[in-house]
Amino acid sequence: MALIFLCGALVLGITCLFFPTVTYDGLLYLELAKNIPGDGFVILGYPHQKFLPLYPAIFGYLDYITGGSLGLQTWAYAVNVAGLSLASSLAYAASRSLGASRVMAAAAAAPLIIGFVALDQCRDVSVMPLYTCLVAAVFFFLARRLTFVAGLFMGLAATTRYEIYLFIPFLFIANSRPLFHAARAFLQDKDKTGPDISIPESEQDGPAMGPSELALTMAGFIITASPWWIRNLLAYDHAIHTKYFTEIFYLKFHLAPMAWDLIKYGGLGVIAALAGIILLKGAWRIYLGGYVLLYLGVHVFWWWYDSRFILAAAPPLTILAAKGLDAALKWTAAKLPASNQGALKAALASLALFPVALWGGSYLHAAAKAPADPLKMAEPTLRSLPPDAALMGGNFFLLYAYSGHMAYTWEEMPEGHDPHRFVLDRYESGKVRFLVWSNYNPNDSRDFGFLADGLPHKAHVNGPGGFFIVYYFPYSEHGDGARIVRVYEVKVKKEN
Repeated sequence: MALIFLCGALVLGITCLFFPTVTYDGLLYLELAKNIPGDGFVILGYPHQKFLPLYPAIFGYLDYITGGSLGLQTWAYAVNVAGLSLASSLAYAASRSLGASRVMAAAAAAPLIIGFVALDQCRDVSVMPLYTCLVAAVFFFLARRLTFVAGLFMGLAATTRYEIYLFIPFLFIANSRPLFHAARAFLQDKDKTGPDISIPESEQDGPAMGPSELALTMAGFIITASPWWIRNLLAYDHAIHTKYFTEIFYLKFHLAPMAWDLIKYGGLGVIAALAGIILLKGAWRIYLGGYVLLYLGVHVFWWWYDSRFILAAAPPLTILAAKGLDAALKWTAAKLPASNQGALKAALASLALFPVALWGGSYLHAAAKAPADPLKMAEPTLRSLPPDAALMGGNFFLLYAYSGHMAYTWEEMPEGHDPHRFVLDRYESGKVRFLVWSNYNPNDSRDFGFLADGLPHKAHVNGPGGFFIVYYFPYSEHGDGARIVRVYEVKVKKEN
């Protein structure tokens, strides 16, 4: 377990060091982490209503305690590396607790370190590594029968991402027979309870919980999840608050890309995981198989899909894959001489790991060759602009994140409105002095396509109090030709 953690820390640490990136969601998390210690869970002064607080709070306070000496992004990567390294170790240990062999458990856990999705999310400022670690901890402590501790980690997961709520029904379903037995024993005379209908331990991998254990699990969950529920009740009058609820009704079908990403992520292990669902018995078949199938099913129909969603399903997939790989090993070993058992074990592990490593390496190669983000290339220019100058462009938060200046979006412009008048109004009311135009944002080309040539422009505008001339002067250009960002300086002159 310790060796897996150290190998994970080495591989993932190198990935963050040489292939760092920050996507749009990562910029939001950085902004939240910067604000949490002083201003709370806000972005640009407004309470944030989509993401959950644990991930930005952890690396935000780490940066705050250390005086900002390493920077928020460094601490975010440290949390990612520790989270995924620990997730692979915990998933390995849970597999071993449920009877998987050492080699097959390690082979099943390896994608959490070298799988392309793990590498992708670790090198970004992403919540997925931490959430994956917390899910792995839940299954690890359930496998060790430390149900209260498992509940504590369930609550922490519920303040990181929402999908852990999908696991709770299966927790009750898997333990329904012992609960029913306890209820019947309570209602009937002790001598008339009939036969014991609880699931025999010989029929399952890990016995089902008794009522007291289930109560301890839920108590732990409530303890760590309730502070955020209380905050939401005080702020919004309901315990679970998120703008994700508005996305439930915009469904699309993503089975083909998800299936392909699962194969790229886990290779043979994903196929073995399907066998593992069949081979496991009792409560653990419901815990792992039920959660994985429901989790993936939700994201098959969600309104948008990204390969990152696979990572949160990786801990249960790891345990199932270890069980399936072990079964394949035993079936094959029964047909070979005993002298070939070691070679067979090594061959099966290699067969499981080689495609995963190949896709992971291919992903990093593509990441190294990917062109730089033009807006990121423009960051030094944008940060050097006069401090009182505001910007306007397609995405106001990206402009703010890369410049540190007040920013506005022209996507708020009413349909059919004169774009030059819109610029004039923002020039007067918001001190907009620079426009940031890109050739890859459809709205930029639709409403401000006249800026595409990189040349000076002017427009006569009937504005408040008279007629004005709005001038657009090219200030800087960034990009590789295919994706371009142009910065324009805006000046206004009143006509006589």
